[in-house]
Amino acid sequence: MPVKRIQGDYINFLENKFDEFYETLTQFEGELGKSIGAHSEIITCQMKCIFSSLHSYYEGKPSYAYLQLEKCLEKIRGHLWIQTQEINNKRENFYRMRIANNLQLKSKDLFHIPFECRNKVRRQRFSISGVPCLYLSTTVYTCWEEMNRPDIKFAHVSRFDLNESSLKFLFIDQRTEVIRRMLLTPYEECDVASKQHIENFILSFPLLFACSVDVLDYNSDFIPEYIVPQNLLQWVIKQDDIDAIQYSSNRTKHKLKPIHFESEANVVIPAKKFKSVGYCELLSKTIKLTNPINYNLLEIANDPVTRYKTGLWSIFQDIKKHKLIELIEDDITIYADTIFGKLEKKLSKMKTKKIDE
Repeated sequence: MPVKRIQGDYINFLENKFDEFYETLTQFEGELGKSIGAHSEIITCQMKCIFSSLHSYYEGKPSYAYLQLEKCLEKIRGHLWIQTQEINNKRENFYRMRIANNLQLKSKDLFHIPFECRNKVRRQRFSISGVPCLYLSTTVYTCWEEMNRPDIKFAHVSRFDLNESSLKFLFIDQRTEVIRRMLLTPYEECDVASKQHIENFILSFPLLFACSVDVLDYNSDFIPEYIVPQNLLQWVIKQDDIDAIQYSSNRTKHKLKPIHFESEANVVIPAKKFKSVGYCELLSKTIKLTNPINYNLLEIANDPVTRYKTGLWSIFQDIKKHKLIELIEDDITIYADTIFGKLEKKLSKMKTKKIDE
């Protein structure tokens, strides 16, 4: 994941993929095979609910489509990776980018679209038209890709600190590469936590897959790939114990190495306390961010930001110390030496505060 649909009907594509997935499950043996067999009803019910939801939407019954997916989510809730306690460290480096020409932006300009401007909120994979959400990424590079690679000279970027936000996340950014690394030893020899993670990944795979299909045509007025993730966002808005979704970027294609659970991930935090003007109080009173910085000003204030091709031998020597990126095929670069890395380094030294402070 993500996977691209080349052509044809979306529902038929999903049916074929789910058939392939289910056939693969029948080939598992041993302890894992027994566990999958014991939970086969959860898997089949989940797939049926997803298809029922899609068919209902196609038939002009969006409310019923949501109810069908809600049934699926309640069925597999115990196997979803839902944060049960506060994460109070290592959540201080999320980023948001905005493109503006010749403007000096303030921190609130990098927050979610204010309620009085909700007409600007467009539909996206995890976005409902007219409902303001705060979108963040785990790297500046991911922000840039999510915005379709705009001219970086006009990019304004802020760093967000969620350590003290008390927000609870639903994580659907599971990485098959990371799961595979857990299986370097036989399943029976994995520790309890790894076994549970592998099992939950398999049991929730249909939902994860349905939320991760690349869009076939972004210019289309109807994008079927958005139906399941948008309904998932509606479900999260209704939950008292889930505030946000963390999901894998479909646009980066895993350019950053090494790959881990939060590589090139995005976070969507929907507003939950609404009013006619301003920002969600739940978010504005708990989330901290830096003032935005602009690449042009950074270049003027410091030595020119340069990018250079790094020798492969040097990279292999430093692979355990550095995050790497391959923006150009066969041209591997240390991420810290890119414009994105320079921006992150500068932002890491800046203080964060709430927008109402």
